[in-house]
Amino acid sequence: MRTIIVLAALLLAAPLAADDLGALLDPDAALIAQEWGGAQLTAVSWQVAEAGGHRLWADLLQPMSRWGVGLSIDLVPGRAVCFGGGYQRKPLVYVGGHLDF
Repeated sequence: MRTIIVLAALLLAAPLAADDLGALLDPDAALIAQEWGGAQLTAVSWQVAEAGGHRLWADLLQPMSRWGVGLSIDLVPGRAVCFGGGYQRKPLVYVGGHLDF
C-alpha cells in the first residue's frame, strides 16, 4: 500500500509539460520542516501548481525507513516558508521551508 501512495504522489507531482520520465524524477526543492508534534522532517519536493504566487508542493517525506507523502503550500507568495500536511505512519501537520535546487 505504501508503494502505491508514493507512486501516486510522484505522478501527481509531474510537471504539466513533462516529455520524459527524467522531469518527473527530478525534484524542484528540498524541504526542512518541524512536525506539529515535535519531530523534524526532511523531504524532496516537486512544485505541482501555482496560484496567486502561492506554490503547491508534493513532498516525499524521509527518512528512508519510513517514507511518507505530503502536500504543502507557501505561506507568503514565492517565499520558502510553507505549511503542510501528510501521512508518515500517521497523519501529520508540519511547518517548514523549501530550499530550491
